Amino acid sequence: MRQDTDIFEGQTQESRSTTLNQKESGSHLTFKGVHIWYTSQPGDAENWLRAEQTTPILQMFFCMRGALRQNHKKASSFHAHHESNCLFFIPANCSNLISEKIDNECEVMVIHVDAPLFLDLLPKENTVLNSLRVKIDTQETIMLTSGYNTLTIGMKEIIHQILFCLRKDDCRCLFFHAKVLELLSLQLEQCENLGREGSADHALKNDELKRVYQVKEILERNPHKKFSLLGLAHTVGTNDATLKRHFKIVFGMTVFGYLNAYRMEQAKKILMQGDQKISAIAQQFGYKYSTHFSAAFKKYFGYPPTKVK
Repeated sequence: MRQDTDIFEGQTQESRSTTLNQKESGSHLTFKGVHIWYTSQPGDAENWLRAEQTTPILQMFFCMRGALRQNHKKASSFHAHHESNCLFFIPANCSNLISEKIDNECEVMVIHVDAPLFLDLLPKENTVLNSLRVKIDTQETIMLTSGYNTLTIGMKEIIHQILFCLRKDDCRCLFFHAKVLELLSLQLEQCENLGREGSADHALKNDELKRVYQVKEILERNPHKKFSLLGLAHTVGTNDATLKRHFKIVFGMTVFGYLNAYRMEQAKKILMQGDQKISAIAQQFGYKYSTHFSAAFKKYFGYPPTKVK
């Protein structure tokens, strides 16, 4: 199997539609209507976020590690925590809402999409999405989400695909364009779902959110174990019905749906490295028989683990 390679660690590459520029502490990728930044250095992120835009843009913000705190007068309660995402609209020649320090140990991706491109794609017959259009029509710098929402497994997988893209051909810009739109679709879907139920950060109290994230950490630390909803609930001091409801509000899926997704996504990453047998990977994620793991993998991705290269 081919070794997974990080496009943001390679030398500068150019094609007709895509240019990857490498800097000491961060990188960015540019193609028509879209600009992607990725960094684990807070100084880079702050400079990118504070720069004024010459055209109206939709800003997609993803925090994979670390945190961002700011006290803008229009958004004094906003706080980007570990594994969070949000959407901003920034008119031409206006500064960003995010203006304060990012933690030293951070990892963020910021994507700018030209506003006309986004507006052309935005469905017109949807109450929640129409509300976003109304906010944009004010032509003010504004956060389109009601706070920072949870970074889902689906979002993390697409970010990984962008960062570790193996393609070097001239048409790879189509790949990046498709992945950006896929990320955007997941953010809009999350906005729609939270619009029905209210933002997770507002719908749940701090201790309720803490329990949900405790369960998430338990699952991710022990993906090989078998769990019961009741056992997990008792571990964090709640009941199974409450845990089931709260977990779905925060992560958009059931507890065991999350565990399965985490197992499959992590297994795929290991498979892409190409240095472990399928049987060994199956055992790492709680499968006694590799055939059972292969069946679950195929059900999740649509192809068997033997096809991962």
